[in-house]
Amino acid sequence: MKVLVTTKYAIDYQVKVIVKKDHSGVETKDVQMSMNPFDAIAVEACVAMQEAKQISSSTVVNIGCDDTVCRQALAMGIDHAAQITAEELDPYQKALLLYDYIQDNNFDMVIMGKLGIDGEHSQIPSMLAGMLDWPCATFASNIKVDGKKIIIDRETDDGISTVQQSTPCIVSCDLRLNTPRFVALPKLLAAKKQPIDIIKPQNIPKNAHTIKKVSAPKIKKGNPPVKDLDTFIQQLLDGGVIK
Repeated sequence: MKVLVTTKYAIDYQVKVIVKKDHSGVETKDVQMSMNPFDAIAVEACVAMQEAKQISSSTVVNIGCDDTVCRQALAMGIDHAAQITAEELDPYQKALLLYDYIQDNNFDMVIMGKLGIDGEHSQIPSMLAGMLDWPCATFASNIKVDGKKIIIDRETDDGISTVQQSTPCIVSCDLRLNTPRFVALPKLLAAKKQPIDIIKPQNIPKNAHTIKKVSAPKIKKGNPPVKDLDTFIQQLLDGGVIK
């Protein structure tokens, strides 16, 4: 089984996001960046399947001009890496580029993070599945490979839903699927010497969206702690929370 795992570069989850003064976006210059956490879970899932000899080949792909996340995935144990050199794309554009890459390379399964922590769109897995006409299981908390059958536990609002898919298929990963492994420095250094396929897309569709303004959330003002219940109820009445 030939598996593709997707990754993206995002502002580190521990960094406080700051909106630019001109409200055109968020500050990324000199800001700590890292692999999107959900993508790291997807990479770990793929490597674990490979170690269990459930898959024969693994490839990581990243859309962007920085190959850091590809190097990290290689250090974690992924076999091959590809970099699609395009930036400032919306989810639909990214899905189209991934569609072309998958069609050219005949993968049996695509494993993705359920969303990027920067945009929080959670659109690409389902959108890509529609383009490929493949089955898609989102929010996976467990993946079991049984020959050509993939058994997946999905996180839903009503609990765990277990589904079975045949290949080719797409799976997006939730937090409870695994804990990504720590990568030692020697493996990171070795990954820097591994080749990465550079893909320069010829025809990128026009972005149908225009960002007019990016603003920080309004700061909420709370009431200070009170010593008795009557004062607390009065604050709720004054604030219009209760009548």
